[in-house]
Order: sequence, then structure tokens, then C-alpha cells
Amino acid sequence: MKIIVNGFYTFLFSYKCKCILLQSLLLCCFISCQKDKNEAPLHITKCTDQQSIYAYIRDYHYLSLSTPLGIQVGEVNKIGWLADTMVILDKLTTAIHLFSNHGEWIHTIQLLGEGPGEFSRLLDIAINSDAMQIIAYDYAGSKLMYFSSTGVLLKEQRLPFAFLEFEYVAPNRFIFYTGSLINSAIPAIFQKQQLITTDSAFQILDAFFSVRPADFFSANDANVLFRQGDDILFAKKLDNIIYRFDGKTWVKHHELNLPGKSIPVDELKINSFEDFNALLKKNDYTAFYGSFIDNQDFALFTFYDANGPYFAIYDKKKQQGFCYNRVEADLNNQDAFMLVDYPIAVYQNKFVAALDSDYIYHTIQALKHQPQALELTIPEVFTSATLSSNPILVFFTLANPE
Repeated sequence: MKIIVNGFYTFLFSYKCKCILLQSLLLCCFISCQKDKNEAPLHITKCTDQQSIYAYIRDYHYLSLSTPLGIQVGEVNKIGWLADTMVILDKLTTAIHLFSNHGEWIHTIQLLGEGPGEFSRLLDIAINSDAMQIIAYDYAGSKLMYFSSTGVLLKEQRLPFAFLEFEYVAPNRFIFYTGSLINSAIPAIFQKQQLITTDSAFQILDAFFSVRPADFFSANDANVLFRQGDDILFAKKLDNIIYRFDGKTWVKHHELNLPGKSIPVDELKINSFEDFNALLKKNDYTAFYGSFIDNQDFALFTFYDANGPYFAIYDKKKQQGFCYNRVEADLNNQDAFMLVDYPIAVYQNKFVAALDSDYIYHTIQALKHQPQALELTIPEVFTSATLSSNPILVFFTLANPE
């Protein structure tokens, strides 16, 4: 009997060890996968004039935004989705436009004024999918305004401090990007931080990323804090790093390894784009500045050096990327895909770019005066574009041409 009992315990101990070993291996695999997903550096080793984004485009469609007489979409500054409804922030006309996924106009929120239920300077919007609400930030009125999915005003909330961008985090939390703004209403311990998280009553829970002299310049750029699918990302632009909020803190999402030297952001002060350009030309620096967007397979972003803006494409599966001078490539490109501008969103793993009417009109006019214009097939959606047309959205996917 003693032998049987001892044998049973030996078996049980061995079984537990195997289970622990298996769990440890699975945990290591999970951590490794998470690290690959969230911390993989994106290496851009060289720039070329032989390729551009157009060689990678595999599937695309254009979407015209139709509006009734008297309503116009001036700009597409940000796009969010509430179920199947597109929510567009338009800073130019100070409005929020609601469209179906087919481009059909649903409603426009444009309550201009400085009184209750009105706004005069929309700076950002966020989506609360759980409550099916649109949250708008009126910078001039220092308040958040909550709207239903059909555009009905539900409530207003006065803000104790100013900020530049924000995102809603379920359940009932906010992340605010204050940039380089000085807020006397924020406790001194948090005043020199770029990001703060609060509860629904705006009580500060935590703060991240100290403001440095160089950040006074990067704070002027848009889309620093943004939602991408289920993730909330923070683009620390001059540092060449994208961070992701994991629910408690910020973890590295991607590091951008660019050709050229990195700007020593902890040592320099940059006040304007002129200072930025002079710094690049004098010291041969390279810096991420502008847009970043990625899905499961590709990352697209812009960066600068002494020769101007570059567009970078990184294939995550092949772990390789390249870049090209955006201005030179577009001037020499003979494909109507040159009408694809910088992507600003991802929807169902497709990249989304917005083309404003001014860009479309002048591009078409330029094409007509090029020798190869007769060989181009300009999409019908562009041929009737005028300077007063609504922007056009383009949805596209990418695939490696090799």
C-alpha cells in the first residue's frame, strides 16, 4: 500500500511539473509573440526613386461624400466609426458629419455659437462605442459635448483644464494630450507631463512623458494621440517611437529605425518648422514627423531629412521596408494612383485616405499638362471635381509586389 501511495505521489508530482513546464512554455511563447507584435523595430535602411506606394496597392475603391444643398465637408481631419456610421471631424467648417459606409449623408452637427449646446472651435472627437456616443471637444468653450449616434446632443461637461487631443477609454476614463500647454488647474506634479489619464469626472489618475524643449514643436502636429482599431497609440514623433496604451501604462508599439542620425531631442529646443528644417540640413538628422498608421501587415509613415518629406512602407511579415521622396515620386509617377494621399485611418484592415477638393482639382490640372497625360485613366469620381467639391475617401489594401 505504501508503494502504491508513493507511486501515486510520484506520478502527481511529475504531472504537476509537466503542467507547470507547459504553462511556462506557453507563457514564454505568449510574451515572445506580444513582444514581436508590440516592440518590433521597423528598419528603413534605404530610400529609392524606383518604387512608391503605388506598386503595393492591390485593392482600392473611391468613396464620394454626398451632402444636401447648403452642407459641405471642408476637411476630413479625423475619422471614427460608430457601428456602421462614419463620424468625420471637419475643423474647416466647424462641424461633425455622419455618413453611411456607402458615403450617404446622415446628419451634420454644426451648432455654432458660444452658448449652452453650441461650439465655436472643435479641436477633436472621440467615440464611446459601448454607449454609442460621439464626444466632441470645444476648445473655445472648454467643454466636452456628448452626442447620440444620430447627432442629438445628450449633455455637456465643463473641463477644468485645456488640452489638444483626447481619447475615450472604457470604462469611463479619458486620456488627454496636453502637449506643451501650461495648465494652472492641473496639480504642479502633473503640469510638465504630455499625457494624463482621468476618470469621468476629470480627476487625474496618472501622467506620462515629461515635456522637453523640443516638444514645443512636435505639439503643433496633429494626430499625436489616436485610436486605431482597439488600440490607442501615442506618436512620440521626434523620438521615432510609437507607444500603445495597455490599459494601465504605455508600452512600446514600434520603434522606427530610420536612415541618418537621430535628433538629440533632450538637448535641443525647436520652436518652428523653419528651426526644424535648419536643424535637419545643418546636422544631417532624420526624424519621424507627420503621420503614422499600421494594420496587421503593413506600417505607413512619414519622416523628414534635409531633402524633404519621405514616405515609408514597412512589410511586417517580411520584416523589410523602404522609403521614397514623396514630392519627387509623385511628380514623376504616371499612374492615377498618385491621387492617394497620406492615410489617416484603418477600417476593417484597409487603409483610408482623404483627398480634399483643392488637392484633386490641382492634381488633375497638372496631369492634363504632362506629356503622358493621354496614357492616364483618371477615375470618373475625379473628373467632375471642382474647388468646392466635398473630399473623396479612398480605401485600399497593400500587398508586396514581389
